[in-house]
Amino acid sequence: MLPASDNDQLWALKDLSNGQPMLGCGSCLDRKTCGGLQVTPGGAKALDCMATCRCDDPEKCDVVCPAAPKRYMRRLTEVGGFDLSVIPVAKAHRIPKLPDYAVLVEGNAVKDGVSRALQHVAVPLSMAIAEAGQLTRAKTRKELELTFGLAPRDGWILTGVERDSYVERMWRLHSPRKVYEGLRKAGAIFATTPNFSTIADVPRHDNLHAMMRIALTWHDMVDAGLPTALHLNGRTDFDFVRWGQFARRQHHLRAVAFEFLTGAANNEDGQRYVERLKLFVKESGRGDLLLVLRGGQRWLTELQPHFGQIFVIDSGAYFKTVNRQRTELSIDGRLVYRTHKTRLPADVRALFHHNVKARLAVYARASSPGSQQQGGLFQAPPKKVVERPSSRASDDQLLLDF
Repeated sequence: MLPASDNDQLWALKDLSNGQPMLGCGSCLDRKTCGGLQVTPGGAKALDCMATCRCDDPEKCDVVCPAAPKRYMRRLTEVGGFDLSVIPVAKAHRIPKLPDYAVLVEGNAVKDGVSRALQHVAVPLSMAIAEAGQLTRAKTRKELELTFGLAPRDGWILTGVERDSYVERMWRLHSPRKVYEGLRKAGAIFATTPNFSTIADVPRHDNLHAMMRIALTWHDMVDAGLPTALHLNGRTDFDFVRWGQFARRQHHLRAVAFEFLTGAANNEDGQRYVERLKLFVKESGRGDLLLVLRGGQRWLTELQPHFGQIFVIDSGAYFKTVNRQRTELSIDGRLVYRTHKTRLPADVRALFHHNVKARLAVYARASSPGSQQQGGLFQAPPKKVVERPSSRASDDQLLLDF
């Protein structure tokens, strides 16, 4: 990875899809799988992706990189190479009937007992798993209810969009199939795979490894009987072509997921990834898939014609409640948040349910035919990127379109 002193060069490592690969791509043995990188000429002073390998001691680095041959071969072996086509066709599975919107919680926001007011509740995948020493297991239904103070009537939805430290836990599960089966028995009706990162300031081999981990985890989750959306992480157009080819082979695939919270948060990058999602649909020949979105609600109108359904998972109601803010609609059609004091647990519960209803109502209005998301409710004002908090706050708290 690039040292901190070169962080201002990261923009130059974003793939621009301009058809002119880096000079070093031509002789690369992995060109067929990778597709090559097309970045700003001279970007980050790089001739090929290996220019981002700048660690003093490769053996102590955790990036999947040929500069550390022993570790590289070990990591390559653990995923069986970088060819997505070697993954067996997953068994047929049914995606449950899902709403167009669900609230995401990362803790107990209601405080007083267990609320059964919501049909569906989304929670981070890693938070549905209990860990004791070296052992991991799925939380029971009762443990989930106590952890989040909620008992969704139709079932739990698990999202794999989390920070890297939590996402990596999912790859280290000792008995993943048993864990996923346990989650299903505990009331989980649907999940999205962990979004293993495909970051820019690493050799491409690390990106290809992450994509294989996503695909393998999806296969494991589906094989365990947990209906799961494949998270489409990628760095280049070609990555989404490969995902499209994977979806075409995996003819039982019914749902995919994407997040606009981090690397695709701004308008320029967001538009690039909207086009990549369209490219995925074209390559896959599958216009009937369910798309699970985290963030990016401003792109709903553009994406809706390409998917059978778009399902939004939103953490705003939870975090506004935690911060004691009440959701209101301003006269110019924007969501605004007013400080709201609470004294009793019942006040917190009421605030949470108000925030859920308010955001759901605005989502329903903005996602209806004829809505103008690009310039209305979902157009967030310009924000300066701030340092992420050290607590377990979702990226939604910083980069949310609502």
